[in-house]
Amino acid sequence: MGDSVSKPMVKNQREIQLKQREMQMAMNRAFARDLLNWLAALSGTIAVGATVGFVKKRTPVGFIPLVPLSFVMGYQYDLAYGNKMERIRTMTEQILTEENAKGMDSMLVPPSNQRMVTLEEYQQIFYPKPKDMPTKK
Repeated sequence: MGDSVSKPMVKNQREIQLKQREMQMAMNRAFARDLLNWLAALSGTIAVGATVGFVKKRTPVGFIPLVPLSFVMGYQYDLAYGNKMERIRTMTEQILTEENAKGMDSMLVPPSNQRMVTLEEYQQIFYPKPKDMPTKK
């Protein structure tokens, strides 16, 4: 009885988690695009102000803020419209693979002052012993 109920529930929970994950990823991308719009507006305003200042005073000092801002905008554009998210995901998978291979010598082991799980619970979750491994039916 419990097995027949739990399988559809597990499937349902996985579907919901995947949908939530997709929604969160889409929201992150939308946030990045919105921030890019604001940065573009700021850059445009600074460029217009710098041009007016250059015409009036004949000094290019007003253009200096555009140099670092162009790097920030390039990063944000790559995040919003480029493949930055794919590169981050690939690096994340690589880090997790490398760190999990280290076992308890990993940088990802929680600090001793955290209160969510004990070190033993953490080990059971991320480094299960072969007998603790879930079996596929």
